Amino acid sequence: MDTLVFGLKNNNLIPDILPESWQPTVNLVVSFGAKILRDGDILAPDVVKPEPTVRVEHADTNATYTLILTDPDAPSRTDPKFGDWRHWVQPGVRVQEDTSTVITEDPHTPYLAPSPGSGTSFHRYLIMLVQEPENFNPAPMGSKFVARRSWKAYEWIKENGGNVVGAAWFLSRNAEDPY
Repeated sequence: MDTLVFGLKNNNLIPDILPESWQPTVNLVVSFGAKILRDGDILAPDVVKPEPTVRVEHADTNATYTLILTDPDAPSRTDPKFGDWRHWVQPGVRVQEDTSTVITEDPHTPYLAPSPGSGTSFHRYLIMLVQEPENFNPAPMGSKFVARRSWKAYEWIKENGGNVVGAAWFLSRNAEDPY
């Protein structure tokens, strides 16, 4: 998990989203279809089109979690005026003994696949697993396209009493831009 924190710091996801003191307590194994994510992978938009599957190692199987996918680089890393872009907020995630996850609630924000704009270079994407407090009941969020922008993920997590216990990240850029 030290390499995870190193990568997050090296790509400024710590401190741009997570605080300097953040440390994971679980390991996330994220898959987009057959592609198993390794932190820092560069993934084309067609690879991340399906909603990811997440396995969680070392989790409290009595706890309930929320999965979040956010992009701090909307519309670009040099002009992040719409970051954090809220791609997915899925509460009611339960971790089974075999590390698989079961969804027990409707999403607060349905999954919207990353699709960086042409000419905006690489975007950083952060997947966070948030342990929910008892009586977790955040206010509804709009899922319309423009309602997803300029959302501060970590502030929302703290306001609702959550605790980020795990993370994974990747980079993506527009399919028309050269890799």
